[in-house]
Amino acid sequence: MDPKGEDDPGESSSKAAQAPGTTPSAAYRPLRPAPVAGSAAAGPQISSVPERPLRPPRQPVPAACLQCRRRKVKCTGTRPTCFRCANQGLDCHWDTEPDTTRVESLRRRNEELERENDDLH
Repeated sequence: MDPKGEDDPGESSSKAAQAPGTTPSAAYRPLRPAPVAGSAAAGPQISSVPERPLRPPRQPVPAACLQCRRRKVKCTGTRPTCFRCANQGLDCHWDTEPDTTRVESLRRRNEELERENDDLH
């Protein structure tokens, strides 16, 4: 308590949360026991089967078109024009060969440039 007779704000909030003569754990409301599996008090039963069928997982695409990469969105990988570019009327450009991943394409390009560099020296 303050010499002026006023309570410290931090002190009053801790007193309000805990009743005098109780332990900190006794200040909390007790939990109800878990409902029995067959009882009607359990409320509505939650089914493990979803209401609508889940979509099949997406198939990995070797490489995305440049438009999808620039926009950072999923690309369907269909050539010559992916689904997103076709719907939005965009020119669909690729910097990889079909059925080649971006990493494979970059490695191949690096090897070509190294050979070209060696030929110059």
